Amino acid sequence: MTVLIAGVEQQGLAFLQSCLKGDGYHVVQSPPDELSAAVIEWAPRVILFGLDSIDRAGLGYAEEILWEHNVPLLFLGHNTKNPLYTQALALSHYGLLVAPYSKEQLLASIQTALQFQASESCYKNIVESQPELICRFRPDGTLLFVNKAYCQYFQRDWEELIGQKFLPLVPEEDQAQLRQHFSGFCPTRPVQTHEHRVITPDGRIIWQQWTDRAFFNDQGEVIEFQSIGHDVTERKTTEITLRESLHEKELLLRELHHRVKNNLQIIISLLNIQSRVFQDQDLVDQFSKIQQRIYSMSLIHDKLCSAEDLSRIDLATYIKSLCQYLHRTYGSEQVTIQLDLTSVQLPIDQAVPCGLIINELVTNSLKHAFPVSESGTIAIGLHCTEDENMILKVQDNGRGLPSDYRDKKTMGINLIEMLVGQMHGTITFLTDPDPVIAITIALKHDPDEW
Repeated sequence: MTVLIAGVEQQGLAFLQSCLKGDGYHVVQSPPDELSAAVIEWAPRVILFGLDSIDRAGLGYAEEILWEHNVPLLFLGHNTKNPLYTQALALSHYGLLVAPYSKEQLLASIQTALQFQASESCYKNIVESQPELICRFRPDGTLLFVNKAYCQYFQRDWEELIGQKFLPLVPEEDQAQLRQHFSGFCPTRPVQTHEHRVITPDGRIIWQQWTDRAFFNDQGEVIEFQSIGHDVTERKTTEITLRESLHEKELLLRELHHRVKNNLQIIISLLNIQSRVFQDQDLVDQFSKIQQRIYSMSLIHDKLCSAEDLSRIDLATYIKSLCQYLHRTYGSEQVTIQLDLTSVQLPIDQAVPCGLIINELVTNSLKHAFPVSESGTIAIGLHCTEDENMILKVQDNGRGLPSDYRDKKTMGINLIEMLVGQMHGTITFLTDPDPVIAITIALKHDPDEW
């Protein structure tokens, strides 16, 4: 078995030769700058590379061998303070043997290097057969290993990629985010997944997903990454297309709600103009009620125009706006509206009937509960129960409901009962001590629940 020695001083060389030749090894030697040619000529099974007589440029010759030849390279040294030691350990997985060491330690290290090579060759055979892109690289992005699938994907030879940094393959505007991703690894979070764009040799921009694993030294510093990736361009393109389509539909839906609101406002204006020609005050009042009911529906669409979720409306926010409008229309300074509201998100097909119900109840209290110039309070409560029921209460301390209100059902009461029935809710009328109307409705989650 041939052992190639490079960069070792004469005294150390004599010791190595005596250890190796006595154990049946064929020993050859080479200057560090001729190491590549010597490897080709002698085809050694192991290289012993001395660190104490070389500089950083000399270490580059060892680096070249590790990249271009499948030969175990074991570093040797005496001075543990040599700054090249750290760089050497980052280059080679085969280790560093620091003097003084015995013949037995030297031979054991050589056998360990050969065993590691065999294990790594098996690893490479497995990796090369995988369809996923697999690579290893330093923290600065310098590629140490790439498999065949990686080379085929980027249409480059192994020699072109090894020793080069992969960051130039990433669009410039994405590089800062990628650096931030790799800076977030620590011993408690050694594995992370991310997606980013890359540039193909023909200039196309494609998407890849990578699962990265960091390896650390004893000080907890990252010394190497291993990554497995695959192309996700088709999925990302579909996601982007769907996101853009969803945004377009959202804009169209907002515009639809805006136009519905405007059309309802036009109807309110037309009814207002028409009511001015009537001499009959009862008829004017009926038109006014219709306008308020239409406004309660218009306000739903107005809130949805600016809502983040176009499918649901915050009923508490809606009640505040509707009560402000009704108080301006009917209320006086003596009558106050107290609100105790919990945020409840309702779909539009629940929000519209709830809006009409609140309009009828609050309007009735403002118009009929208090004599002229008499002070009073209207209290509105909105809460949810643990069994996902919504309870709406409207109460005032005015004159109360007439004793025969159940027999003389007005259009308002009929409308309330009809709307509550449509939502499969219940309505309770209480009169002691103050009139309270409590409505319980099951919150709707599935559009097909009713």
